[in-house]
Amino acid sequence: MAESRSTRVRSRWAAPILSLSLTIGMCAAGAPAFADEAPAPEGTAGETVLAAEQAQDGLPQEDAVTAGAQDADAVRPDAGDGTAVPSGTQDADASEPGGAQEAPGAETTGDEADAAETQDPAAQAQDAADAQADATQACLDGHLQYTLLIAEIKAEQTRPARSAAWTLVGATEEGGAVAPLAQGATDANGDFSACAPVATIYDAAVEFSSHSDKPWRVVVDDGDAPAEHSFTGAEQASVSGIVDVGTIDVPEALAGAWKIIDDVTLLWDLRASGTPCWTVHETDADACTELEYAWPDAEEGVAYFALSTTQRIVLGTDVPPSQHTVLHEAGHWLQWVLAGKDFPVVTGCDPHYIEKPSSKSCAWTEGFADAVAAWALGDRRFVFPSGFSWPLENPDGIAWEGGDVTQGNVAGALLDLWAADGPDGRWDANIALMSRHNPADFRDYFLNARPAEGLAIDQAARDVIARHGIVYESAPVVEPVPDDPAPVDEDQAVTAPVSDDRSATRAAALASTGADSSPLLAAAIVLMLAGAAAFTLSRRSRRRVAG
Repeated sequence: MAESRSTRVRSRWAAPILSLSLTIGMCAAGAPAFADEAPAPEGTAGETVLAAEQAQDGLPQEDAVTAGAQDADAVRPDAGDGTAVPSGTQDADASEPGGAQEAPGAETTGDEADAAETQDPAAQAQDAADAQADATQACLDGHLQYTLLIAEIKAEQTRPARSAAWTLVGATEEGGAVAPLAQGATDANGDFSACAPVATIYDAAVEFSSHSDKPWRVVVDDGDAPAEHSFTGAEQASVSGIVDVGTIDVPEALAGAWKIIDDVTLLWDLRASGTPCWTVHETDADACTELEYAWPDAEEGVAYFALSTTQRIVLGTDVPPSQHTVLHEAGHWLQWVLAGKDFPVVTGCDPHYIEKPSSKSCAWTEGFADAVAAWALGDRRFVFPSGFSWPLENPDGIAWEGGDVTQGNVAGALLDLWAADGPDGRWDANIALMSRHNPADFRDYFLNARPAEGLAIDQAARDVIARHGIVYESAPVVEPVPDDPAPVDEDQAVTAPVSDDRSATRAAALASTGADSSPLLAAAIVLMLAGAAAFTLSRRSRRRVAG
C-alpha cells in the first residue's frame, strides 16, 4: 500500500455538545439504560465531535459521524432482504389433531389388519437405514444463542447465534484421550447437530469458537496471530445415539463476538459474488480472504478498519451492540476487497459528519460504507452503540449542504440508485462495478464507472442524485484509444511551432472564430505558420546530416 494512503478508516464517538450520554450500560434494576434523545437545536448542537487519530503514514482517516435525535423503535430485519420481522419469536409447533379413539373391545376388520401388515418397501428401507445410522453414530444436538443490548431497538435481546463454528470433542473408548471428532456450524436458527461416526462417545462436549464456517471471524486483539474467543458446553460422560443438550448460552462477557459473527451473516447473504468467497476475484473456498474483527481491542466508542496494517476491523468494548457500526466498518473492508485489495486515496476526513461537507474522497468512502450498512439492514439511519441515531438523509426532504462532498448525500444517492424502483433496481450490478473499478470519488463512480458497466447516467438517474444535492451538468467525453495504434513516421509528423508569447495561437483562434477577418491579420497568420514549418524542416535536415 502506498505510503500516501490513510492507514485507518476510523470511528470514535465522544459526548455530543448537548452532553447526552452515549454509553451502554445496565441500570440498577437490570434494565438497559439508553440516553434520552432530544431534538438538536439548529447549528452544531447534536454533533458528536470525534477525537482525531493520527494514521501511521501521516494522513488521518477518521470515521467521525454526527449524532442526532431520532427514535429507534424498530424490529430486527431478516437476513438481508430488508423485511422487518420481530426478533426472538419462535415458530409454534403445531400439534396434530387426534383422531377418534376406538371403543374398548372394538375389533379390527380383516382389511385393516392386511393394511397394517403391508408397508411400502421404500419406507421400510428408509426406516432400516435410519436405525442403522443411529446405531453407528453418536450426536449432541442443541441450540446456541447470545443475549446482548441491541442498539437499533434499544433493548436487551436474546438471538440465535447463526453461522457459529462448533467442534465435537470426546474419546472413542472409555478412559481414552479426548480429541476433536467432528466440526461444523450452527444453521440459520442457531441449531446444531454435532455427530461422530462411532457408536459411543465418552467425555463428550461441544466447543464453540468465534469464527464462522464461512470466511469471517473475531479475534481477541489486532496483534500477530491472535487467538479466537472460545468456550465449551457441558460435558457428557457417555453419548450413544442422539442426545439433546438443549439451549447453550454464550457467556455474557463473550456475547459481543458471537453477535458480530451473526451480524456479518446479513452482508454475506448479499455479496453477489457467485463464488464461495467474498468476491469474484476468488473462487477457492479454502483460500478466501477472511474478514477479521479484533474485539475488544480499543477504548469505548472506537471502530476503524486498519487499512494499511493488518486489514482487520478493530472495535472498542462497547461497539458490538450497534449493527450499523459493525456493518459500516465491514463496508470499508468490502470496498477494499472488491477493488482487488485496493482503496481510494482519502484526504480531508478528520473529522467528518453525515450532514456536513468533508472532501470528495472522504464523502465517497464513508458514504459507501454507510450505504452498505443501511442496505443490509433496511434501515436508513446510523445507529450508535448507545442507541442514539442520526438519519442518513435530511428528514426535511432537503439535501444536506455540500453535494458530493457530504457523506450523507452520497449514501442517500447510492441507496436510491440501488433501490427496487430506482435506475438500477438492485445492488448486484454495483457489486460487479466495484469489482472492476476503484472510483476515486462519487463523481468518478457516477460519470465514469457506471457508463462503463452499462448503468444509467441519463436524466432519470441524474434526477435521483439531484434529490441529494448532487448535480453534474454533463458526462466527460472520453475518446476511445485504439488497441493497436499505427506507427508514426517521424518524417511526416507535424511539429507544433514554439512561441514564447503565444501570439500565433491567439491570432489563429481569432481567425477561426471570425472575430477578425482583416487581410492584414490573415497575412500575418500565414507568415507565422510558414516560418514555423521552415524551422521544423531545418531541424529535420540537421538531424539527418548528423545522423
